Amino acid sequence: MRTGWSIAAALAVGVICGNQSKAQAPAAAKPAAVVNGVAVPMADVEAVLKARGPFPPDFPEAKRREVQFVIVTSLIDDVLLQQFLAKNAKPADPVDIAKEIASLEENLKKQNHTLQDFCKETGQTEERLRLNVGRYLQWTAYVQAHMSDANMKRAFNENRDFFDGTTVRVSHIMMKVSPTADDAARKDARDKLLAIRAHIMAGKLDFADGAKRFSQTESAKNGGDLGFFQRKGDIEEPFANAAFALKVGEVSDVVQTEFGYHLLKVTERKEGKPADFEKIKERVRDFYVYEMREEVLAQMRKISKIEFNAP
Repeated sequence: MRTGWSIAAALAVGVICGNQSKAQAPAAAKPAAVVNGVAVPMADVEAVLKARGPFPPDFPEAKRREVQFVIVTSLIDDVLLQQFLAKNAKPADPVDIAKEIASLEENLKKQNHTLQDFCKETGQTEERLRLNVGRYLQWTAYVQAHMSDANMKRAFNENRDFFDGTTVRVSHIMMKVSPTADDAARKDARDKLLAIRAHIMAGKLDFADGAKRFSQTESAKNGGDLGFFQRKGDIEEPFANAAFALKVGEVSDVVQTEFGYHLLKVTERKEGKPADFEKIKERVRDFYVYEMREEVLAQMRKISKIEFNAP
């Protein structure tokens, strides 16, 4: 599970909003996305793709586009978080940035590497590296200012399924919808799933058979089975939230995620073991930071103009 910006991610990838330009500025290629007038260049997307390593020769083009979509979405989130911090947190102190860079240089020296080597390997300039470190420190300071034992205990009590280790096994039927799809396309996908659900609820169609016949995803061949997953971190929040609200054997209403629309059916549930807050306090802290980030992003998405151009 991501816990917000990690220093490792900020330094190793070097793509946290470090190369944004105003959408109006001339560009050689159309940006992957535009967030409140700030472009997310395709070059940043390609940099992340390069960092993850080459795809296998037989890797399907559709899967490659899915990977690219996830990367673009992550970069959009980074822009939104940066814009939030610009209005709600003080910039990092240059002295603290210098200390982080010095610490990085010291660690690199132990591995017989220089800062220049590191920047070259991660495809960023030293200026951009310092910018990323500053943003990481800015986010860390914001987190610390809003962290308390009371908040963490509340997060622990409200998410016992996750901390206790409860998992559910879920099957789904999915209709893919592009993030750039118009209202008519979205309505068509929802209507198709509603019709399928009506047949399932009337006993005219088995859920697994419906997945094999209609689901637009790889799990269709397995009757829609996705296996077991936990309450947080394994799968998108709207999907997980709907799944854990179901009893075994129940079928959900239509659930929307960034990939499309889904019908869910919980086929098994494994209860976990009660957790002790004091023993897993550090884990709860990481979880709380993650949830704080997700809440900030959810607020920003509601008030932001986001243009998604990538396929």
